[in-house]
Amino acid sequence: MAVHTHTAADVYPWRFNRELSYLRRPFIRVERPEGAQVVWGIRQLDLAHVNLAHLCLSGRLRASSKGMKVFQSTVRTQNGEAFN
Repeated sequence: MAVHTHTAADVYPWRFNRELSYLRRPFIRVERPEGAQVVWGIRQLDLAHVNLAHLCLSGRLRASSKGMKVFQSTVRTQNGEAFN
């Protein structure tokens, strides 16, 4: 299992493409006296999956697994060849 380490810049709301963005993590855990609750919205979930697909296909996702790095490299190569 990969261990994710976050930088201080991941919490700055003005940073673009940060890993701890609400757009990248559409589920919010809320602690209440009666217990923990997960809050989410269907529109935010829809935006999150579209954003994740765009990050993967454009090569902007900071991949940590070898499989995802290979996939992104393949997509970038195909896009470059199509452009040329």
